[in-house]
Amino acid sequence: MFFFNKGKEDKNMNKYGAILILGAISFVSPVIADDQVQVTIESLTNADNRAMEVCGNASHPSSAGPLMVTVEHGPASYSTLVSKKGKWCVLIKRWNYSGTVEAEGSLLK
Repeated sequence: MFFFNKGKEDKNMNKYGAILILGAISFVSPVIADDQVQVTIESLTNADNRAMEVCGNASHPSSAGPLMVTVEHGPASYSTLVSKKGKWCVLIKRWNYSGTVEAEGSLLK
C-alpha cells in the first residue's frame, strides 16, 4: 500500500511505486520476440528541436495478443503498446539529426 504525503519521501515513494508497478506488469505479461509481427513507420514529425513523434502500424497474422513496438534512435529505446486498430505513436528524444529510426514488434502473452 502506498501513502502519498507532502514532502520529500513521497517523490521517492512515487518513483519506486512506478518501478514496482511496471515490473509487475512485465512479470505478468512476458514479451515474446516474434518475426511475424509486421511493423511499419508511417511518419516522423518534428515536435521541436529536441524531440520527434514516430507513428506507424503493427500487425500479427494470428492476432494472438497485444503487441508492443520498440523504437530505437541513438543510444535510447522507447516502447509503446499498439492500439486495437494496429496504430502506435511514441514521442522520442532527438539524439542526432540523421532521422534514422528503427522499430521492431513483440507479442505480449
